[in-house]
Formats: sequence, structure tokens, C-alpha cells
Amino acid sequence: MKINETIRMRRKEQGMTQEQVAAGLGVSTSAVHKWEKGTSYPDITLLPALARLLRVDLNTLLSFQDDLTPEEIGRFCDEIVQIVREQGYDAGFQMAMEKMREYPTSDLLLSMAAGTLDGALILFAPDQRERYEPELEVLYRRAAQSETAEISDHAKFMLVSRLMERQDYEGAQELLEGLVEPSFDRNAMQATLYQKQGKLSEAAELWERKLRSAANECYTALLGMMEIALEEKNGNLAETLAGVAERTVHLYDLWEYSAYVASFQLAVARQDAAQCVSILKKMLPALQNRWAVSSSPLYRHIKEKEGSEVLQEQLLNRVLTALQTDEEFVFLRADTEFKDLIESHEYNQPTHKKYSFRQ
Repeated sequence: MKINETIRMRRKEQGMTQEQVAAGLGVSTSAVHKWEKGTSYPDITLLPALARLLRVDLNTLLSFQDDLTPEEIGRFCDEIVQIVREQGYDAGFQMAMEKMREYPTSDLLLSMAAGTLDGALILFAPDQRERYEPELEVLYRRAAQSETAEISDHAKFMLVSRLMERQDYEGAQELLEGLVEPSFDRNAMQATLYQKQGKLSEAAELWERKLRSAANECYTALLGMMEIALEEKNGNLAETLAGVAERTVHLYDLWEYSAYVASFQLAVARQDAAQCVSILKKMLPALQNRWAVSSSPLYRHIKEKEGSEVLQEQLLNRVLTALQTDEEFVFLRADTEFKDLIESHEYNQPTHKKYSFRQ
């Protein structure tokens, strides 16, 4: 990151205006404006005072400390997850914060670390969400100030979800309107370039990921439409949408578990205990069966992520927890066949966060 970008970013992080920086250094506001635009630079005698004012070391101010590469950041995020698993969430969180203090100008590190910590909190420490959620929101708000549109947009998207949960719809709308939509499909262009270069495996992987992502988006949209139909008391439409969602899973070789989610939600809405049990007999084993993405002819170039089996097991435990603790499933607990079915599966200590059956 260039010195002008560092000055601008650190000034905003400190909540200072250009006028305040100028007053603190005894220079004109237009001088500070030119520094941030990159059309001129601070006098060398002002650098120590400027660094103190912005609470940053001179190496960072002068960009002597190189940014981490995307590959290094990816490996570091993997280390965060490993530390969380072995030593607990707090250890992983502190590790991430120390790295971000070491590289305070790396927007990519900030964005990826925030996302990793967010995911680790949901999967490994949901009972600590109330404690860490405010700190994660601070990280996302910092990332949302990035001049890199992709990083800023991702952070804003994550913030929108949080604001909607708090029913701050005005704030969520403001962030949505601030998103920068790309003028072209970057992945599609990269895949075309790979293909022209003869890098067929790389091109195929990008197209496969695009296909899987689009299929998952269609599936998610169908679930949302079905939920609306249920709220509208339109049972016939809800049943039609559930059927389309199931066929989408089979057509695009998505996770088998997903094929049963819509029909199960429909059966729950109707409080049809017999149908719920019938679906669970297929749904729970699907959660236990290892899902190998690359075994599908549609996704043969997509490498499976390490730890997917662990995450799958955790999801099973959370589903079982929800079935035994959430109020919407009370009608099922008097069913003897349901009880036997639950007892036949391994069950970990329940969490208290309500679980959504969506992926």
C-alpha cells in the first residue's frame, strides 16, 4: 500500500478529518489533501510527528513492510482454524488480531481473517457469539472502507446480514446501495483466458465452481420462495417449489442431504409427524455419508477441502440438537419412531443457538 493510501486509511481509522491532521502538524488542509491524493508527499521532518498522530510506525507509514501475498494469507487463515480447533476460539482470535496489527494496511488480510474468524465462531464456538460478534463487526466495518471494491463489497454484504438480523433495514439498505457491481464476470473471463493458454484443468475448475455456485443459488432461492408460500398459506405452491428444489439437487449433483431439506420443512410446517420421520430416515444418513464433490462428473476438478468430514459431523450434531431442543419440533417428540431414530445416532452436547436446515 502506498504512503498516500496509508495516510488516508489510518486517518479514517482514528476518526480524524483532514483539518484535524493539518492542525496537529501545523500545515494547511490542502497539503493533507494532496498527500492523500498522492500528488505531493509530507516533508521528511514531518514524518515522525505524522506517524505518532496516526498511531502507526514509520515502517508501515513509508510502506517498508511488504504486504502478505494472497497465498500467505490463505495459509495463515488455515492456521487460524487449526488453532481454534486445538486451543480454542480465543487463541485463534488473538492470533489473527496480532497478525492484523503486524500488517495494518493489508485489506485482504483483514477481510479474509474476519471471514475465517466468523466461520470458526459459528462452527466451533457458537456459545461465544455474543462476546465476539461486536468485535467481528468492527473488523467488517474496517474492511468495508477498503478502496478495493471486491473487499469492500464482501464486507458490506456481511454487515447487511447482521443489520437485517437486528431489523436495521435502513442501515442494511444503505450498505446494499453502496455495493459496486462488477461490469464483467471475472471468473468467466479468467476461465476463457486459461482455455486459450491451454490450461484446461484450471479453466474447467473455474467453470465447475461457477456451475456449482449458480446451482446452489437456485436451490437457495427455491427454499426462500417456498418459505414465502408457506407464510402465504399457499400449500400447493410450497409443495411445487419443494419438488423443484429436490430435482435441482439431483440434476446438479449437489449434496444429497440438501435434497430432503425442502420437503422436511414442508412436513414440519404441516406438523406431519409421520412424513417428518420418513424424511429423516433418509436425511440423517445423508449427513453421515461422506460427500465427495470431485466424484461427480460435473465437479471433477474441484478439490475437496481438508476437514470436511469434521464439519459434516458437526452439522449432524447440530441438526440432532435442533430436533431435540427447538420449539418447532415439539410435535415430533411424542412420536416413538422419532425417539428411536434420534437415539440411533451419535449425539453431542447441544448448543443453544437455533439451527437452520439450509446449508
